[in-house]
Amino acid sequence: MATFGTPVLGGPSYSAAARAYGEAECERIAEETRRRAAQRPVQAPIAAIFTRRDSIVSWPACIDRDRPAVIHFEVQSTHLSMGIDPTVWQLVLEHLGRHAAP
Repeated sequence: MATFGTPVLGGPSYSAAARAYGEAECERIAEETRRRAAQRPVQAPIAAIFTRRDSIVSWPACIDRDRPAVIHFEVQSTHLSMGIDPTVWQLVLEHLGRHAAP
């Protein structure tokens, strides 16, 4: 599994969309996310790809400190260009190759 600039903390609270959701809804989503993560934690290895140049999601919110199976990769692209950045896709291919079923 791979994520591209995905906030693992606070849902939209740490994104450019926070204002549109409003404070109460952001907190409700964050609490629901925490509840679901506690009930059914993701067990699959995850490549969490983030960029400090992200203007959509606060990059520290992309760092998952709760799951040891998460490997973080910092790239130089922007949030919107991660989907077309060859470096990002190379990281995804390498990650999936390492964790492919035999």
